[in-house]
Amino acid sequence: MYPSVYTSLMFSFLAAILSSCTTGTECCTIPVNRKIDLSFISKNGEDLLNPDHPEAINLQNITVYYLRDGEKIQVPNANHPNVVSILSPSETTLSRYYLRLFANAIEEQIQAKTLIRFSDGSVDTLNVEYFDEDDLTAPAKVWYNQQLRWTKEANEPPFITITKDIND
Repeated sequence: MYPSVYTSLMFSFLAAILSSCTTGTECCTIPVNRKIDLSFISKNGEDLLNPDHPEAINLQNITVYYLRDGEKIQVPNANHPNVVSILSPSETTLSRYYLRLFANAIEEQIQAKTLIRFSDGSVDTLNVEYFDEDDLTAPAKVWYNQQLRWTKEANEPPFITITKDIND
């Protein structure tokens, strides 16, 4: 009796999975890799994401916006690891902190903009051009404040170091 119940449950489970992903459903959209890693340093080379720095950039003093149809949309819960987070050297193989940002991506568009507003009122622009490959949409080029800073040809994940003016 148990094997037939088990077989019946497995068949039902498999049928539910196969029927849940048909043409036109959201589950079948191409996954998008939107992760961009940013390191912020001062002109003196100081790590501005280090919480010990007096002018530290942290999740409480930045706001993230996605630009959609010319309108700025504040990303809800921007301090969430699926949108933006700060990783410490103990969490990575790098020697400094970095900000991991999941950039804007707009279905059916090759480019999308993300805005980062800092506590001093300045706003930086992250523009990402995407490409489709092997059922994955991923960054092909990344501009930071209108300067091309990363391309897929680099064969490295998008990691960009930004020098910010601060009151040293």
